[in-house]
Amino acid sequence: MLKFRKLFYGNPGKSLSGLLTSEKLEDLTGSSLIVTNKLIKVMDNGIEVRNYEWLEENYATVEFEQLIVSTRMDLLNAEDRSSRYTLLRSLLQGRTEVVFFLSSIAVFGHNCSLIDSTTKIKPKTSYGAEKKQLEKFLCENQGTNSLVILRLSNVINFKDSSSIPSRILNHLLEKNPKNKLILGESRDFIYHEDVTEAMNKINKRVKEKSFTNRRVIVLGSGKSISLPRLVNSFCSHLGYGEDRTTGISYSHEIPQVAIKMDDWQREHSVSFRQFSEEEIVKATLKHVEFPYV
Repeated sequence: MLKFRKLFYGNPGKSLSGLLTSEKLEDLTGSSLIVTNKLIKVMDNGIEVRNYEWLEENYATVEFEQLIVSTRMDLLNAEDRSSRYTLLRSLLQGRTEVVFFLSSIAVFGHNCSLIDSTTKIKPKTSYGAEKKQLEKFLCENQGTNSLVILRLSNVINFKDSSSIPSRILNHLLEKNPKNKLILGESRDFIYHEDVTEAMNKINKRVKEKSFTNRRVIVLGSGKSISLPRLVNSFCSHLGYGEDRTTGISYSHEIPQVAIKMDDWQREHSVSFRQFSEEEIVKATLKHVEFPYV
C-alpha cells in the first residue's frame, strides 16, 4: 500500500504551499500526494505529484489520513468533469476521517462588506459558483467522515507571485504595463501558516472525536486592508510617483471585505495575524529577486 498523510485532490497553489509540509513518518511513502493534471513527479521532501489517471488506476492501493479538496471542475470538458466527480465520490466513501474543502468567500458574492457564518451565499463570479457547486456535491456525497468546508478570505504567502501584493508590485515594476490591474478597494488577508495551524487544530479535534460531522467555517483575520493605501505604500518604498499607478483601477464590483471572527475560532483560540499595509509591502519586497529593490 502507498500511504500518505495528506491527499490533495487538486493543487492547493503556492499561497497554501505550507499545507504540504508535515512530519514524514517511517511507515508513510510520503508526507503529501498531490493529484493534478501534471505528470508524475517525486520531490525530495516526500511530496509526490501524480495525475488523475494514475489515481484512477491505483485507487485501491492508496491510503491517506486527510483528503484536502482544492480542485476546479468548471474549466474541464464534460467527459473529464464527469470522470473527476466520479473519482472524488469514491474518495469520499470511508477512506479517511476528515475531508477538508478549500472553498472561498467568493461564494458570498459582491453585496456584503462584513462576512460571517450567517451571511447568505450568492456568488457573482464563475469561480464563486464553482465553489458553491463543489460544496453541494461534497455534502451530498459525504461518507462517514467529518466534512470541513473552509471559506477562506485572501490567503497571503509573500513568496507567491500570484498573490495580490505581488501582482501589485509586478505591475508597478513594469515601466509600460500592457494590461490594466483591476482591484477591489479592500481585502481581508490571512497568512498561509495560520490556515495550516487552523486545519491542524481541526484535525486534532476530529481525532479526539470532539468535532461535529459537518462544519462550515469562515476564516479571516477580521482586518480590512485598503488596497489604494497598499499601492501608495509600494510606490513610496520604490520611489515612484502617481504616474506609475495609472494602469491600476478599483472596482466596486469586487467586494470590500472584512471577516467577522467565526464562533469556532473563538471556541478553539484560532487567531490570524493582522498585517498593516506597511508590513505587507516590506514582507513582499523582501522576497522579490530584483537588484533594484
